[in-house]
Amino acid sequence: MRMIKKSLSGLLIFSIMLCCPFVFAEQSPVIYLDISDIGKPAGNGEFELPIKAINYSQIYSYELLLNFDSEYLEAVDITGNTGGYEGLKEIDNDTGTIRYQYCIHDNNLSNNVLAKVTFEVIEVGITEVSIDKTSMFSTKPEEDDMQGGQTIEVDYDSSSDYTSSVTFTAGTVAAPKFVYDKTVFPYSMEVSFEWPDDGVKIYYTTRDGTEPKAEPKYEYDEPFEISNTTTVTAFAEKNGIKSRMVSQRFRREMGGMSGGGGSYSPVVSQPFIPQQQAVSPVSYTDIQNHWAKEYFLKLIERKIINGYEDNTIRPDRQISRAEAAKIITLAAGFSPAGDKSLSFADADEIADWAKGYVKVMFEKGIITGYEDATFKPTRNITRSELVVMAARAFALAQPVDMEITFSDKGNIPDWAINSISTAIQKGIISGYDDNTFRAYDYVTRAETSKVIAKCMGI
Repeated sequence: MRMIKKSLSGLLIFSIMLCCPFVFAEQSPVIYLDISDIGKPAGNGEFELPIKAINYSQIYSYELLLNFDSEYLEAVDITGNTGGYEGLKEIDNDTGTIRYQYCIHDNNLSNNVLAKVTFEVIEVGITEVSIDKTSMFSTKPEEDDMQGGQTIEVDYDSSSDYTSSVTFTAGTVAAPKFVYDKTVFPYSMEVSFEWPDDGVKIYYTTRDGTEPKAEPKYEYDEPFEISNTTTVTAFAEKNGIKSRMVSQRFRREMGGMSGGGGSYSPVVSQPFIPQQQAVSPVSYTDIQNHWAKEYFLKLIERKIINGYEDNTIRPDRQISRAEAAKIITLAAGFSPAGDKSLSFADADEIADWAKGYVKVMFEKGIITGYEDATFKPTRNITRSELVVMAARAFALAQPVDMEITFSDKGNIPDWAINSISTAIQKGIISGYDDNTFRAYDYVTRAETSKVIAKCMGI
């Protein structure tokens, strides 16, 4: 049994209190618990809870009985406030009860405090402490009265400010800690938390830059993966007590897809319009003598590239990001997403025919938006961007031990080095006759058809 017991003889008034008649005063003393003086009742460790009184001038001695929730609290000690005489002191932490007898020596209570109980928080939770209303209070005995003073009737719950029972938070819950090596990632990353304590549950939510803030609602049980720039917000909870909220933003930087790797100028280009009726490859007269004819024919046969309504292919025309999304989606064997909803800030500028392709590429982590949350569907795609997108779609980007020898290799962005090295090694791309790669040059439809055909192995 977790019990503390202390007694002091010589105080006859405590032994005869129960048999004394009540004294009815004009203003009865009010006995109450005051959590406002605790400071931080939610703090872990020890804290003091004062038992106070108003209209206490008649009180000379008392026997105080307290009840507390021993699941969350352990009583360490109880002491009177004025340096008077202690009688019986019993603290039973198994049953959550305290019995304390005290004689106020000079009847001058500092801050109205009769006594203070020291508690230690042993578990986080919503807890309660109450004064047992069988507690007894008495007046000072007359000098010739060997039977002691008279019992006083007191008030315990005169108002919401003066109450014999208080409920408050015991202990605090530590906020969850994110586990990560870095906050910037190229493709995807795993998010996990350290568990603050046994019995704690962690709740989280994720959002990109376009979504409103929301209360964490998903219960965390194992690491989860993110593949786009994401803010993760979480809190821990135990026994109904929540920790403070914590947030961490993880930013995806990859290829030109996140806007990295150089500056770009918006180029207004005619969007690719898929044909309603199939046209025989021989009808596209503008590729008959073109160096990329064979690549076009293979892709046209597989319905990966179509021509325009005037039966042209326009092989030397630069290609937009929206067109690249469609061609790579079809070439990689993906189906366009049925749900065309997109969170890009310029989603309304993406043509309806392109939205399903952009959506599936975005979901698979092959493309993403720029740092301003736009996709820029009509912006022309660069050689670096195309190679990176194709390498991801066809799973070509693997570590290689190969030195790039282009004379302008210093202009190749870091995010594209690995993909370009792999594409060179596999014979998918090559440089120009002057040994340059020209990482930021825009790509034509002919160059795109060659890269895609070689990625497909046709």
